[in-house]
Amino acid sequence: MTTLVQARDAIVTHIHTMLQAQLPTLPVFYENTVAVDVNSVGDQFLRVSVDFDHTLLATVSSDLVDQVVGTITFQIFTKEGKGARSTLAIMDTLNAQMRHKLLGAATTGSCTEGRKESNSGWVSAELLAPFEYFTG
Repeated sequence: MTTLVQARDAIVTHIHTMLQAQLPTLPVFYENTVAVDVNSVGDQFLRVSVDFDHTLLATVSSDLVDQVVGTITFQIFTKEGKGARSTLAIMDTLNAQMRHKLLGAATTGSCTEGRKESNSGWVSAELLAPFEYFTG
């Protein structure tokens, strides 16, 4: 049976390995980061959140199996005036590495763009990667 911890570990291991290989200089923070010192991260940084959205009963046999679905949210923060091209390049890299991947017990789906916001001299853009796994 796959647990929440095992699914998250598989997802985070893939993300960490991919970022080290593809975007090694990009500062990365996960959802448990209390605060980011924007004065020391440079012009860009990435925030990653792994959220478990809901669980559905996947079978009605005697072996009860649940389908757990969730979303990996990538928030790319760029200082205003530093250009959209670098943000788009990061989104292209993340999309290529997260779209329809088997990550141990979890499988990702098609990535979509999320919110775009501007605040306090920073612009953020989201890329959302849905995932699922089965508990049985």
